Amino acid sequence: VRIFDGEHNPIGKAFSKQKISDMLIPYFHIDHIFYHFFPARSLPFKIPLRLHKILDKYSGFMIYLKCKKK
Repeated sequence: VRIFDGEHNPIGKAFSKQKISDMLIPYFHIDHIFYHFFPARSLPFKIPLRLHKILDKYSGFMIYLKCKKK
């Protein structure tokens, strides 16, 4: 996280899907969890857009949660 957000970024944190779910469940109903952002530009070769979209959906670096407050 620090590599992308900067060494002195106090809010740059990374959590696993399980950890973030455990932290939010007492306060929110989790409706949906999805992944996003597969950094294809960091690969040493170009990949087709269709493959990039599949990797983005299933192997993304960021986890998004759609929640409702309890």
